[in-house]
Amino acid sequence: ISYGDADNWIPDYFKWLGAVDAVNIKLDSRAIADQQATYDLLMQYDVFFFKGGDQSFYYQYFKGTKTEQAIVDKFNAGGVISGTSAGMAILSEVLYAGLGNSLYPDDVLQDFQDPDITLRNDFLPFLPGFIVDTHLTERGRGARLMAFMANWYAATGEMLTGLGVDDRTALCIDENNIGHVYGTATVSLY
Repeated sequence: ISYGDADNWIPDYFKWLGAVDAVNIKLDSRAIADQQATYDLLMQYDVFFFKGGDQSFYYQYFKGTKTEQAIVDKFNAGGVISGTSAGMAILSEVLYAGLGNSLYPDDVLQDFQDPDITLRNDFLPFLPGFIVDTHLTERGRGARLMAFMANWYAATGEMLTGLGVDDRTALCIDENNIGHVYGTATVSLY
């Protein structure tokens, strides 16, 4: 699932891994994301995988729509919800919605209350008490993740656990909330 054009690399890869079927589904507006036909299409699949890019589009296009309902309904029915990069960042209860300017670690180290830190907890209900950031080591985002946590605490008084996932690495959480790390790098907990 993505908000932009996609080639067949990801569906072909999932088929190579053993999926019976895999397709790209482009949802590039709130109008499309809120159609009953979109909900019906999504509910035909057992696994949702969200591509990377810009999580603000996922947040703005999907929040409060039939697509968001399909994601929650599929999860509650035992489906797998997954993503990479921005597609993973949207899966925590509190997310960096990315509604302002891009945030770099050195910027937020100077001001953890930077107005461009746009955190939200009104989207997907997964990973309660967590906030996720991706490309953690490669892009030096540990400080950014901690600034998100400090920002949320200052605004709400609620402590979050920061979860940072590196490239070429997956964190798989089972039905018992046990996480397993796969890949060539690390998952960091703050």
